[in-house]
Amino acid sequence: MAKKNLPRLVIINWEDAISPTSGWTNLQDLRSKLGDCISMGIIVAEDEKTITIVSHLSGDETQVDIDGSLVLDKSWIKEYKQLPLPRSFNRKIKKWIMS
Repeated sequence: MAKKNLPRLVIINWEDAISPTSGWTNLQDLRSKLGDCISMGIIVAEDEKTITIVSHLSGDETQVDIDGSLVLDKSWIKEYKQLPLPRSFNRKIKKWIMS
């Protein structure tokens, strides 16, 4: 994946597929609706189709570990906002994910 202008802290409002029924359900009771989701994280990868964020990073000179990763199709995104990232965090994260 191509990395663009990283790191960035973002909050994303996006839609997701859901399973609106549990077991046998009358067809008339089915409601066709997408899930409304909000996620926050650091962008670690982005290309024309997808954006990948992670909620947790831990690193040193030898490796970087992540947790809470999420790959979103950009067509699912309803709203996207970049949040300020303190310079000290920016330098550290940039060192980890761009080296």
